[in-house]
Amino acid sequence: MDVYQSALFKSSNIRFFASKRMTTGKYSFENDTIVLTQDEDITIDGYTLRISNNSIQSIFVVKEKQETLIEPSPEVDISIDFNNPIAAIRITFKNNFADDLTLTVVCHKASAEAYYAKQEQQRQNQLLVNASVKYSTGTDLVNIYFQPCSDDYARAEIVLYREKQMLAKYKVDEDCFFKAITGLAFGTYGFILKQFDKNNALVLETPYTAFKLVSTRHSSGEVIMPYGGAPSDWFFKK
Repeated sequence: MDVYQSALFKSSNIRFFASKRMTTGKYSFENDTIVLTQDEDITIDGYTLRISNNSIQSIFVVKEKQETLIEPSPEVDISIDFNNPIAAIRITFKNNFADDLTLTVVCHKASAEAYYAKQEQQRQNQLLVNASVKYSTGTDLVNIYFQPCSDDYARAEIVLYREKQMLAKYKVDEDCFFKAITGLAFGTYGFILKQFDKNNALVLETPYTAFKLVSTRHSSGEVIMPYGGAPSDWFFKK
């Protein structure tokens, strides 16, 4: 891009967007290249690169070595398909104020794998919220409470650990949303709660949650530890 082309083209008003979702896309310039970046939501399509510049006579879209003329009226809308991208655009200026300007177009397509992984993580996070897993401890026991994470719920299973070594698995029946595990010595424990559907497929597996059984000064007290809480979150409840 020489000084004349640069001076004329820099006066352009450029927008890159997906009109159906009112989403603004990202674009940047690198030397004589326009870099267009797809939104992380790969389901968004129908992108448009809009260029407005009174100095432009016409724009040719280059795709598969063929040029298609687009006349400004007064702006130029160029359709961008990340699955079938254009290669370049060639700009002609009014009154031959500058030589034709050819800009390479690079389309950065979003990762489908990353998008679906994020969707799955959001789904799992919502299931965890729905499950509302809580627990409380007594002198030699832990009580674990939960709710079905989805309409597909059929049963639950609780895996108990001590110092990260598995001690036991406890099955919880369909209509029961509580489990008391007794006969535990003082020490550090943890549990994972799993929920299954009627086909015995795993629907939810909670993160490993640690808790402690400790001696208290109030025999009638109950040590309550919020779900996922750190030791600083422990408090006594009479």
